[in-house]
Amino acid sequence: MSENTRVVIFHGFIPPYRLPLFTELSKQIPDIHFIVASPMEFNRQWAPNFGMLNVIVQKSISVRMWWRMDDFKELMPVNLPIDSLKLLFELRPQVIVCPHFGAQTCWGALYKLLRPRTRMIIWATASERTETGRSWLRTTLRRMLVACADAAVVNGKSGRNYVRTLGMADERMWTVPYTIDNSAFLHSDELTSRRPVSHSLLYVGQLIPRKGLDRFLRVLSGFMLERPGIECQFEVAGNGPQRSELEKIPTPRNLIVRFLGDLGYDQLPAVYARGGIFVFPTMADEWGVVVNEALASGLPVLGSVYSQAVEELIQDGMNGWRFRPDDDADVIRALSEVFSLAPGELGAMRSRCRESIDAVTPGATAAALARAITNSPTAPLDPIDAIQSRISQS
Repeated sequence: MSENTRVVIFHGFIPPYRLPLFTELSKQIPDIHFIVASPMEFNRQWAPNFGMLNVIVQKSISVRMWWRMDDFKELMPVNLPIDSLKLLFELRPQVIVCPHFGAQTCWGALYKLLRPRTRMIIWATASERTETGRSWLRTTLRRMLVACADAAVVNGKSGRNYVRTLGMADERMWTVPYTIDNSAFLHSDELTSRRPVSHSLLYVGQLIPRKGLDRFLRVLSGFMLERPGIECQFEVAGNGPQRSELEKIPTPRNLIVRFLGDLGYDQLPAVYARGGIFVFPTMADEWGVVVNEALASGLPVLGSVYSQAVEELIQDGMNGWRFRPDDDADVIRALSEVFSLAPGELGAMRSRCRESIDAVTPGATAAALARAITNSPTAPLDPIDAIQSRISQS
């Protein structure tokens, strides 16, 4: 591919944490166009912000569909764009990057069939957990789309494992983890402003069943009830349809739960800065960018193994603790480790938190994505492996 390669990246919408990555990518690939199905999805509170990106908002039909798993069901936005093929023929890109396996990917595959010299990449934001129970029909369609694609971009090992089952060879897959502007979350060094680490928990995110907060809060309440000699404050930042249910969960007197409500993205660093341990009890997340935010803020993460970010970034006892959110005994085991943390261990753990995320930056991630887009002969790299090795040796 030449320096003048025209690239189209389809995306559902552009959340605030994607903007730094796409901005860096635009510096590396000047002729790049972002086509989004919606300015913002109905279940997000962020205001649309495209920065200086070259963005086209598609004509789309928006519907809502249920995502069901054993532990939850969630109403999800589904956008059905109607002008993808028209836009592609107008722009005539040499490379198309399509998100996951939705309607935009189907249109991208059709365009590639009509113009076979086009390079098509599927950005598979998936994990083995999130794709559990997909129907035979959907899996068959995905296999067909993978057969059309030249390469795939995945978040981590679990995503790679899943896309491999659809027929994509390892040498055609590139690992591109979620990233944020880490510098925005680095104010949290003032440890004196923090509460004792084992007594202060923080959650940031949607208040929906998939995030597992209801079950976690009930287990935490029982855990604290058996330990009347200690106190814990749990701050919950975010909103959603489950808030009233969560507020009604009985808690013992030594557990204070504060609901902070909706916060702007620019307000989050201050919330992380006063936190102790970050809690992420999700039942299914193909990544979980809040884990990046917590680590950049120096917060050890008490995280669910059903988050690919936790699988990729968290090492037990080094920068956090992993647990199964659907196993109460395992939640209690992890909580016991958190509350037994000696004060002297906190500083070293905070440093390891930042070390575990310092190389996962928009610039480095954009470079990896650019190599995939331009069909670089450089072998696909997993940027997280080197970080994990370094943390294990510290």
